[in-house]
Amino acid sequence: MMKNRKFDKRSILTRVKAFYQLKNNAALAQFLGIEANTLSNWYARDTIDFDLLFSKCNKIDLNWLITGATKNINPNDYTIELTDSQPQQKNHEEIPDQEIDRLKKLISIQEETISAQAKTIKLMEKLIND
Repeated sequence: MMKNRKFDKRSILTRVKAFYQLKNNAALAQFLGIEANTLSNWYARDTIDFDLLFSKCNKIDLNWLITGATKNINPNDYTIELTDSQPQQKNHEEIPDQEIDRLKKLISIQEETISAQAKTIKLMEKLIND
């Protein structure tokens, strides 16, 4: 039987603020769609509405969010921007090799994130069920 682990909820909330570049708890509460006093209660009672948090933090590696143990992947580092001068559909021949390599790297990072999140979910389910 696995020991119940207590997650450091303050650190989890701090990581959310850091990842989304939220300057303070008021900005975090607004991002989560909750009242500031609800967030204050989370801090005071050492609780978090994980369902809400996970639904809002869908760009974060959940393993990193919960444990702080993996690389924080900033979605702003991997964006695809289309301008008026770039048609939305291109033939493969028109896409530079450098862009294809960048997109392959992005896909690889996203696959790693999904894998880490799946492992975190399994761990959390095990913790809940044990």
